[in-house]
Amino acid sequence: MRAPLRRLWLLIHRWIGLALGPILALTALLGAVLVVALPLDRHAHPALFTARSAGDAAQPLEPLRQRLAAEFGPDANFTLRPPRQPGDTLWVLVRGKWDGTLYLDPATGAEQGRRGTHEGAYNLLFELHSTGGAVLGLLLAVSVATGAYMAWRPLGNFISGAMGQQPLKPPVIAKGAASGPRLPLDALVARAQQAFPGQPIGYIQVPGQSGRPVRVRFRLPDDPHPNGIGSVWLNPATGEVLAARKWQDLDTGNGAVAVIYPLHTGALGGLPHQVLTALLGLALGGLGLSGIWLWWRRRAATARHSFISRKPEGGIP
Repeated sequence: MRAPLRRLWLLIHRWIGLALGPILALTALLGAVLVVALPLDRHAHPALFTARSAGDAAQPLEPLRQRLAAEFGPDANFTLRPPRQPGDTLWVLVRGKWDGTLYLDPATGAEQGRRGTHEGAYNLLFELHSTGGAVLGLLLAVSVATGAYMAWRPLGNFISGAMGQQPLKPPVIAKGAASGPRLPLDALVARAQQAFPGQPIGYIQVPGQSGRPVRVRFRLPDDPHPNGIGSVWLNPATGEVLAARKWQDLDTGNGAVAVIYPLHTGALGGLPHQVLTALLGLALGGLGLSGIWLWWRRRAATARHSFISRKPEGGIP
C-alpha cells in the first residue's frame, strides 16, 4: 500500500503546487515590489507628497473638516495623517461617496492633488497583494502568515480567547450622549493630546456619523507600529475622553498587530529588514515560477521520450 499512497500524495502535491504556484509567485513578487514602491511613488509624484509651503505652521483642522464634509457629504469618514517629516503633505483618507486620498499643504490647507483608491500603480499593487495575502496567507510562512493575521482580524480575537482574555473593543457612545453639534476638531485633538502630551500623532479618524467616537492615534516612543496604535477615543459632541489605551493595554491577539504589521512590511528593523523582506519576496516568487518551469520541462522530456520509444525501427514502412 505504501507505493500507491506515495504516488497519490505526489500527484496531489504536484497539482496543488501547479494550481497555487502562479498565485503564490504573484503574491510574493507583489509583496517584494511594495517594499520599494512607496519610496518610488513619493519620488515620482512630488506634487502629492512634498508640501509647497516651507513653513511649519499648521492650519486649524476644524475648517478643513467642514470643507471636507461640504464636499463629500456629512456621512463621509475622514482619516487625517499629519506630516511625519518636515516638508511632508497632510494626507486625508476619504471614505464616502468618493474613496481616495487628498494631499494638502499643511501650512495653507490648499489641495495639491488627489488620488482615488483604485488609481495609481502603488494602490493597484497594494490591492492585489492584500487580496492574495487574504487568500493564501494561511498557506505560507512568516511574511504572508502575518498578512493573513492582519487581513482576517478574527484571528486576534481567537488568540486572545484561547489565552483566557476578553478581546478589547473600541468604546461606543451611549444613545443620546452625542446629541448636539460637534466640537471643533482642533479642540478634540488638543484634548486627546492631554492623554499623551508631546507625542506625535499618527492618524486622526473622523467618522461621518456623530454617534461614533473620534479616534486619535499616537506614535508613542515604545510603540513598534510605525503609525502607532496607542489611541484616544472622544465623544465628538462633548469632548469626553471615552478611552485612552497604549498598545500594551490591548489584549494579546489585537495588541500583536503592533509588532506583526512592521514585521510584515519590513519596517521593524529599518532598511536592512526592508531589503531582506524584498529579497525573500523575490525568492519566494522565484520558487513558484521555477517549480512550474521544472514541471513543464520534465513533462516535455517525458513526451519526447515516449514519442521516440513508439517510433518504429527502420524508418517509415
